[in-house]
Amino acid sequence: MDKLWTFGDSFTAGHGCEEKNEYYKKYYKEGDKLWCEHLADKLNLESINLGVNGSSNERIIDSIITNYDKISTNDIVIIQKSYPHRLDVPNMGTEGNEWVTIFANYEFNTWYLKTLSKEQYQTAIDFCYYFSDNSKYKKRQNLRFGFLNKSLIKDGIKVFVWDLLEIKNKKLHPSDYQTIRGATNNEVSDGHFSFDGHYQFYKWIYEEIKTKNEII
Repeated sequence: MDKLWTFGDSFTAGHGCEEKNEYYKKYYKEGDKLWCEHLADKLNLESINLGVNGSSNERIIDSIITNYDKISTNDIVIIQKSYPHRLDVPNMGTEGNEWVTIFANYEFNTWYLKTLSKEQYQTAIDFCYYFSDNSKYKKRQNLRFGFLNKSLIKDGIKVFVWDLLEIKNKKLHPSDYQTIRGATNNEVSDGHFSFDGHYQFYKWIYEEIKTKNEII
């Protein structure tokens, strides 16, 4: 069966809509799905969702490269760009992934703090503070996304790219879609798509991919 490959961060992974989450446990109803699952069903494709919560653009690019040779000509690939200020540092411990993504405006995960010396922690924080907002990161990331996009298209694969920060069509930003916070009247404080938000986003992206090879 041909596949729908989706790469991205939490807006692709379905943060908050996983079985372990409070929102899912209290509000899930039969037929609720992530936007990529709705889309795969519509296109009669198998959904391969490789979105990972908290991913930097570098980790998304790494995931595309790692899976590149598994993608076939009749597959469809949808790539979501994340925030350019997310930066990766090597995981100094034995738990978790090889890399840990840090945000300029967030603390490290508690488990990761335990793997760093005070000097390493301060170095990472300073790196984020002084460099993460530099526009050169986005320029470099876009260059790499563009190369992968063109390479996949040359291989005859249909590719669509959307940017979390720069959707320029009728719906301007993922926050324009229903969030978990909105769906639960603030009972669950989460700004990611609710199940209805996933359906709304699926409807938008389906209309886009019918006519375009690149959304952004």
